Amino acid sequence: MDDAFHLQPWADLRHLRHFLDSLQPGRLVVCLLRKDLPFEIPNETRVYLQKMGSTAVEFLGPGMTWTWVWVKGGHTIAEGVTFPTARDMAPRHLTHFEVELTPKTEFCPEWPHNPHWEKRRDFCSRYERCGDLCDCQKPYVFNTTEQKLESSVIENAVVVMVAHRVPDLYRSIKSLATAEGFNKSRLRVYTQTRDVELEEFLHLADVSLTVTNRSHDLVSTHIARQIVFALNDTLHKQPDADFIIFLEEDVRVSPDFFVFLNRSAELLREDATLYCVSAHNDLSYPHTSYNAEVVLRAESYPNYGWMVQRSFAEEMVEVMSGIQTEFDWDVVTYYHIRRGRECIIPEVSRSQHFTFGGAHVSQWDARRFYSRKNLNEDSTAVVKNVSDLKNETYEAYLNSLLDKAYFINSEEISPCRDDFFHLIPTEGQEVLVLFFYTDVDINLFRINIQWKTLAECLGTFSIESREGHHGLYRMRYGPAHLFLIAYPASPYSRFKPADIGVFNATLEEQRYANYRSLPQKMVYNLNAVDEVFGATKFKSRKIT
Repeated sequence: MDDAFHLQPWADLRHLRHFLDSLQPGRLVVCLLRKDLPFEIPNETRVYLQKMGSTAVEFLGPGMTWTWVWVKGGHTIAEGVTFPTARDMAPRHLTHFEVELTPKTEFCPEWPHNPHWEKRRDFCSRYERCGDLCDCQKPYVFNTTEQKLESSVIENAVVVMVAHRVPDLYRSIKSLATAEGFNKSRLRVYTQTRDVELEEFLHLADVSLTVTNRSHDLVSTHIARQIVFALNDTLHKQPDADFIIFLEEDVRVSPDFFVFLNRSAELLREDATLYCVSAHNDLSYPHTSYNAEVVLRAESYPNYGWMVQRSFAEEMVEVMSGIQTEFDWDVVTYYHIRRGRECIIPEVSRSQHFTFGGAHVSQWDARRFYSRKNLNEDSTAVVKNVSDLKNETYEAYLNSLLDKAYFINSEEISPCRDDFFHLIPTEGQEVLVLFFYTDVDINLFRINIQWKTLAECLGTFSIESREGHHGLYRMRYGPAHLFLIAYPASPYSRFKPADIGVFNATLEEQRYANYRSLPQKMVYNLNAVDEVFGATKFKSRKIT
């Protein structure tokens, strides 16, 4: 058996397609539905799997279990479904099948016969999921030329990655290699325990690997210890590194990733009120961001591609090395290390979290919040006016925008309406402002029902509040600025006119937001399934 895709509720089609594209033709593939379906499988995912040859996927519904075995580029070997009763979920089932193995032959005989290609041939004959790395006709060739940015401030920066999944790491490194200014000799990869596949892959890529030998029973602390070790080790082994760029293995970067970091580095160095440059904007969606030239200031989490100065990395190591209890490294950094400092972030993200799922992210979250996010694909894009993010200058700029803003009265026009933006006179408006109720300490604010409801209704990140600037959250509606301001906690609350209402989610609006956040459920006609296929035929069987 070569590989399996575990289909969870609302698995994203792009994840599924990438998984299948990473397999070579002729591979035996297993698709599993191993958890109950509380929600509908996306229609596009059903259609795609039907085209691949599945018979049962069209009828999968709540309480069912499903297994499908097939050959990529070939035919179905076996497919099985078990059905629920009125009270219980479907039981597990065993699917028995037989396949005829083909004689072993030399992998990709058309490749050159020299040490590098012999190592790659051996690697690809034993491991899967690396796509065009192992394509016999058009194999990916690692870029060995080192590019230097013009007027580079980050020439001595080191890129640090913590990784253990080769397919994800390969995808991330490929995006790095196409980014202008990438220097492979300044890339350091860390992993928790020795992994032969990872070692062999990075040997092919000519990238160094260090084993941390750091672990913990609690997932959050385990991840934190890997990051602390990686930062500390880099600081000691790279004494010339004035900036540290941190990436996770499941992050893809834009073509101008290093250009963006480089243009922001000088301000990071000069402005003591900043602590990082983050390539990721949690509020950057296609309908909330569009101008790739714009940069913002925000109280941002360090996540999915970020850069700090050496001095801040040393602070992180010092503080987190002494923590003995369970902790999330990014939360500790945000609340206890940055001390009110902010990050430079782009309006349009320069990195994308392409996760299938992980310690804190399910496939459901990945589909809802991460797969839809914006990512700059324009290699010629250049962020402008970075110096305008100096604290005093930026405050003056925001004040000038708020002085001429159109204030949305949420008591008259609720953001939880399908026609919300059609009811706002946007023509000629440069700035739209909506106030939402929050009276807690804005420096500690993470989530309340107002923010969650508002974010869900506007179709943006709602797990918690992200990318705020003293309680002001800056997005776009078309070319117009859209500001969400926490009232009365934010100092920008002083701009609220007396006759403008504050969004305070009603029960009806909360229900609407919950409805928007859930996929539609299908009504399953199990009798129709039985009539077409015969439920008994989906028990374990051999297919010839």
